[in-house]
Amino acid sequence: MSLVCSPYTIHRPDIPSPHGAQVVLWSGGAGGATDRDNLTWIVLRKSSSAGEMKRLIKEWRDATRFLSNVSKKISHPIYNQIIAHGNLVVPSLLRDLKDNGPADWFWALTKITGENPITENMAGNMAEMTGAWLEWGRKTGHLND
Repeated sequence: MSLVCSPYTIHRPDIPSPHGAQVVLWSGGAGGATDRDNLTWIVLRKSSSAGEMKRLIKEWRDATRFLSNVSKKISHPIYNQIIAHGNLVVPSLLRDLKDNGPADWFWALTKITGENPITENMAGNMAEMTGAWLEWGRKTGHLND
């Protein structure tokens, strides 16, 4: 499984998990692994279906629809579960951007891929930022229209 982890992700192969999944400690807070209020254990599954990704995206949207604070939205446990699927979720996030317009997937996409196609002059323009990620997805083969 390919996954770009935060510098504060701690792998725990000693914790039993179903079907050979991997267990990690994820820090969603600015304080890193020392930010004990924002630590979340996540079970990384070895495979993920497009249907499962779509379900997680919907669950996250439903759970955060009344939040206006982006930091709270991206530190939500479901958002972190989505990120934990690594490159497997990138096509689903790009399709969601394409189908539903701008959303708070930019941070997740950057976290997972290590890329950021958004230029300084695009910052704050959600339509341009979305367009930049969709173009990146097409160029890299993650998005097939």
